[in-house]
Amino acid sequence: RFTARFKDHPSYSLKSDIDKYRSFVVTFYVVDGTLSIYEPKQRNSGIDSTKYLERCRVKKPNSSVHYRMNDLYVGAQLVIHARLFELQGA
Repeated sequence: RFTARFKDHPSYSLKSDIDKYRSFVVTFYVVDGTLSIYEPKQRNSGIDSTKYLERCRVKKPNSSVHYRMNDLYVGAQLVIHARLFELQGA
């Protein structure tokens, strides 16, 4: 389980400044190699807890290979649905 934030990148630009401060929980399930991502509720932010990604296998960009356990570590960057996530904590 990791915490993550959107990362700005020319190929994957953020839609608004608010996106910089959104935090997510990325869960990797070793048993079947699936990922899930949700945004926990943050007090007084106006953002409700939402699911970003239902539990499923996710392919790396421009590849037929799925993300695996060794791809996830603090500081790793994942591209999921044209958004760049940076894993910040475990």
